[in-house]
Amino acid sequence: MALLGAAGMAGYFLTARRLGDTLDIWVFSGIATGFGAMALWITAFVQGIPFEAASNDALIYLALAALIPQLIGHTSLTWVLRFKRPTIVGIATVGEPIGATIIGWLWLDLGVDGTTAIGCLVTMTAVGVALYEPSR
Repeated sequence: MALLGAAGMAGYFLTARRLGDTLDIWVFSGIATGFGAMALWITAFVQGIPFEAASNDALIYLALAALIPQLIGHTSLTWVLRFKRPTIVGIATVGEPIGATIIGWLWLDLGVDGTTAIGCLVTMTAVGVALYEPSR
């Protein structure tokens, strides 16, 4: 599944980059989001998974999880592809778990153990090294 997801995202990045300035970011992101939603609904239907949230709170968090990463994260990545190569944008996404760790620590009061902190530091360093472009 991870390999299929990576291949899908690579195709998305390459297509967005190839379309360049002619790309309507909102339409492109809307089509991608709609396709993903349809795939999830079809998969749930085929497997007999009911279309219901565990609670009203779960429904709110599910909506937030769908809206915020899509509207802020995914659409921002699509916009950045106008200016940066898909490889660079893809490498930058490796930092997403660091952001999730920080949100969990600040917003949900989740502890960050030493191993997680070291992992975040190593990941940030690796992304920084990969993205570093010395002036010529």
